[in-house]
Amino acid sequence: MAFPTTATLDRPDPAALVAAGLAHHGAGRLAEAESVYRRVLADHPRHPDALHLLGALALQGGKPAEAVA
Repeated sequence: MAFPTTATLDRPDPAALVAAGLAHHGAGRLAEAESVYRRVLADHPRHPDALHLLGALALQGGKPAEAVA
């Protein structure tokens, strides 16, 4: 799903941020990945990829109730 965007330095493109989060996630830098996913959600609260990946991260961290929420 494409989100309309006017990417700036203050509000980068959400797809680019999710890609950066995935790179952190894949490299095991989980705190950094969480920070990036939450940054996307700050501007796009219903962003499906960021929501999904944040839930996956919570599940991976042993927090299933947080993952569902």
